[in-house]
Amino acid sequence: MKPHFCSRQQETTQALHKGTFSAELQAHIAECHDCSELLTLSQAFRQSRAEAMQAARLDSPALLWWRAQLRQRYSGVERVTRPVVLVERFALLSTVVAALAIVAWQRSAILDWMGSITDALQSSSLPGSSGGWMVAVIVAGAGALISFSGLAMYLLAKHD
Repeated sequence: MKPHFCSRQQETTQALHKGTFSAELQAHIAECHDCSELLTLSQAFRQSRAEAMQAARLDSPALLWWRAQLRQRYSGVERVTRPVVLVERFALLSTVVAALAIVAWQRSAILDWMGSITDALQSSSLPGSSGGWMVAVIVAGAGALISFSGLAMYLLAKHD
């Protein structure tokens, strides 16, 4: 900060507020660095304020009130449903963890079952069939499972 200020700075400030400058004060501002900076900054701030006031758009009070009421209602609904959403997420996480635990626990039985399916695909027990119908059934079942899983995840994500 500068310890020295212009002795006519107060007079310049008053003239800025009034909007009128005497010829003597205009000559002083042209020569004095401090007063010219004060004038330049004041003009820049006034111009910026005028531009901001022009850009500001005020809506009708009824619209502002309606928006405030709507925002309050939505925040109330969100506050009330927050525990439900947390419980849903916990249930989904618990289900996934339980499914993974069951798969890890019954790993050998699942592998044996998958092996029996591949054996059945390789040697069809029905006379006159080539085993292609079993592949179609498995592919259709897997496709349905994936489709329904995707739909369930979409619906859960849409709910949030």
